[in-house]
Amino acid sequence: IEVKGAMRVSKEDAVELSGIREGENILTINAAKAAENIRKNLWVKVALVKRSGLDGITIEIVERDAIALIRLDGLYVMDAEGAVFKGAAPEDALYGELPVITGFTEAKLRDDPYGLTERTLTLIRVLKGRQGFNIENVSEINVDAAVGLSVYTLAEGVRIDMGVEKFGEKLDTLEKVLRARGGSFRGIEAVDLNNSRGVIVKFTTNMA
Repeated sequence: IEVKGAMRVSKEDAVELSGIREGENILTINAAKAAENIRKNLWVKVALVKRSGLDGITIEIVERDAIALIRLDGLYVMDAEGAVFKGAAPEDALYGELPVITGFTEAKLRDDPYGLTERTLTLIRVLKGRQGFNIENVSEINVDAAVGLSVYTLAEGVRIDMGVEKFGEKLDTLEKVLRARGGSFRGIEAVDLNNSRGVIVKFTTNMA
């Protein structure tokens, strides 16, 4: 039994879920049922089970791409399509690796008239595709229907107000601000990139 595409799902777990056993008559295997069983693992997005020759089985797995943790009534994992598919667990090893999305409730996720979920996904995609200030510098993304999206930096905890559009342009502007300060957020409390008057930088009272 060959397992392809599995990273978070071990080969042993995939085979066990499939219900297929080594030495089983290959002609008696229900491939569709085996694939359905494998999809019970919440990390599995797609599973295919195929006969390989006269004596082999190939299990092909496409796993979900976790891009953020989201705080609702607890901490959950969100994939690249915006699906909240499982509770976050220590064994997932995602704490500190992914940004945490705050500001949503289950009701707001279901009824999202402003498209804030998709806008959040867009911001994450833009941050992942950047050099310089990128997703690795972000600890939290807060979502607010009135303010839009705000990013909190991993270092210094600086709030950066992004609004709901033109994220690439705004991040380019942020880079200019940082270059003018030697690349550091030190002494900055917040940066508003969504103001019609231009970039507004709020400094901390303690500059020491």
